[in-house]
Amino acid sequence: MEIKEPRLRALLAQAGRNADYGKNAAAESMYRDILSAAPEAEEAWLGLARVVGDAGEKRAAYERALALSPENPVAGARSTAWV
Repeated sequence: MEIKEPRLRALLAQAGRNADYGKNAAAESMYRDILSAAPEAEEAWLGLARVVGDAGEKRAAYERALALSPENPVAGARSTAWV
């Protein structure tokens, strides 16, 4: 599901910038906020997987993104790498 709500799109962009700058805790918090409002947001699941520290949570986030979008090559490759 693509995020269409402007507030969530802005939050997604900010979370991505935080992740790019290594501010993983801030990015993780933002991704979780997005997912609480839009649990079907594949982009947020991928972002969360990118920044979360726990390997089990990382795998679960990639698997959730893959379940939402089976054709997504990033989610597929990453989820199998954590098995």
